[in-house]
Amino acid sequence: MSSLDSLRIPEAKKTYIIQKLNPLLEDMVTECLTEMPNDPVEFMIKYLRENKSSGSKEAPSDSLQAENDQLKKEINSLREMLKHSGGDAQGTTDGDNDSVVDSEDEDDDDYVDELPENFVQSQAQRSKARASVSAEAYGAWNVKKEFTPPVYPKGDEQKARIKEVLSKSFLFAALENNDFAIVVDAMKEGDLQSHR
Repeated sequence: MSSLDSLRIPEAKKTYIIQKLNPLLEDMVTECLTEMPNDPVEFMIKYLRENKSSGSKEAPSDSLQAENDQLKKEINSLREMLKHSGGDAQGTTDGDNDSVVDSEDEDDDDYVDELPENFVQSQAQRSKARASVSAEAYGAWNVKKEFTPPVYPKGDEQKARIKEVLSKSFLFAALENNDFAIVVDAMKEGDLQSHR
């Protein structure tokens, strides 16, 4: 209703818009977007004529009821046609009996009497130990040691320059003060020659 508040019209008209016009326009626009006709104006006129004759909200449910009855009649006629053509239409409505018979047939397909020869492992293959796969080597050759970061002596001016450069980098922006100090202590300041 906030969009209507800016309009200078009486409250009764605002209520009329909300209660009467909005539902009609929403339904019409939704139907128009669903159909996407080449001539939307003609489509909307036709829509209003058809819905004006229905007059009330109960009309769509009446039409749905009529459609439902018609579909039930069609289903019954199709069942009759199926019976006369030699099929058994009784199992189609009950679902339970059909599923038991179908599942028994499907179970038979799951079992294999004999495996192909190339599928069966030989005795030598079965006795071999399977090798495991690991992303990291374990054992005496890869012993974990406690990591201690290196500390290179520097002056306060040198530390300030390194802090200034590192603070501009997004890689070090989220570090806490203690971690940042460890990184600064582990850095070496070096002179790079220009390659020109």
